[in-house]
Amino acid sequence: AKMESGFKANFLSLRSSITDHVSNELAVRGRAQQERDALLDGKLAELSKTVDDLVADRRARSAPVAPRVAAAPADDVEGPLAHAARPGRRAHTFRNDGDEYVP
Repeated sequence: AKMESGFKANFLSLRSSITDHVSNELAVRGRAQQERDALLDGKLAELSKTVDDLVADRRARSAPVAPRVAAAPADDVEGPLAHAARPGRRAHTFRNDGDEYVP
């Protein structure tokens, strides 16, 4: 019984010192991570401001965009495309017997 209580006391002491050591290690790592996070947050804010400044500068230098004018309507019934936007004639399709297929 005396030996068991000695083992138990040693076990509790060992568990306590391991718990303390791990807690201290985690605290040190947590502080280091917080410092890295703060540094990276600062860099990110600086880069974001730089990007915003570049975008604003580019917008200021850009030429004004004129509104788009709709294409003139086609005179025929083939659709809304202007003459310049479609080929002048349709490709011919031939049947096996050589006659032209007209839809």
